[in-house]
Amino acid sequence: MTIAELAYILNSCLGIAGLATWWFWLHAAYARDSFRQAVFALRDEMFDYAASGAISFEHPAYANLRLLLNRVIRFAHRITIWQMLGFAIVESVTEEDHQRAAEFSAEWRTAVNSIADAEVRQKFFEFEHRLASMITRRLVSTSLLALLFGGVTLSLRRALQLTSSTGSIRKFFSPAVIEERAWQRAA
Repeated sequence: MTIAELAYILNSCLGIAGLATWWFWLHAAYARDSFRQAVFALRDEMFDYAASGAISFEHPAYANLRLLLNRVIRFAHRITIWQMLGFAIVESVTEEDHQRAAEFSAEWRTAVNSIADAEVRQKFFEFEHRLASMITRRLVSTSLLALLFGGVTLSLRRALQLTSSTGSIRKFFSPAVIEERAWQRAA
C-alpha cells in the first residue's frame, strides 16, 4: 500500500467521522432545539390569539391544545422516528391505549366543535394541523433513511407532477415513443 492510498483512506475516514459528528451531534441538537422553538412559537401565537379575546383561556379546546403543546415541548428530545419505532416494537400497544387515544381525540373534537365562532374553530384546527406538520417534519428530519426515502419520493412526485401537467408523461411512457427511441439508438 502506497502513501497516497493511505492518505486517501485516512482522508475518507476523517470525512466520514466529520459527517457523523455533524449529523449525530451538531445537527441533532440543532434539530431538537429548532423544533422546540417552533412549538414554543406556536404556543405563543395561540396564547396571543386567546389574549385578543377570541377565546377564553379556560375553554376546553384552548386548555387541551395548550396541554398537548406543553407535553410536546417537554418530550421534544424523544420525538424521533427511532424512538417511535422502538416504542412501537418494545411496548405492546393495548386496547386500553387505543381507547385512551380515541377518548382524547373525541374530547378534543368535542371541545373544538363547541366553539361558537366558526372562524375561531377553524383557527384551532389550524393550530392542531400545524403542530402535526411540525411533528412529522421532526420525525423525518432526524432520520437519514427517512430523509433519503422522502427526498427520492418527493423528487419523483415533483417530476411526475411537472410532466403530467404538460402532458408529456403520456409521451414518456408511450410504447410507440419507447420503441422509436430504441430504433434510433440501434441505428
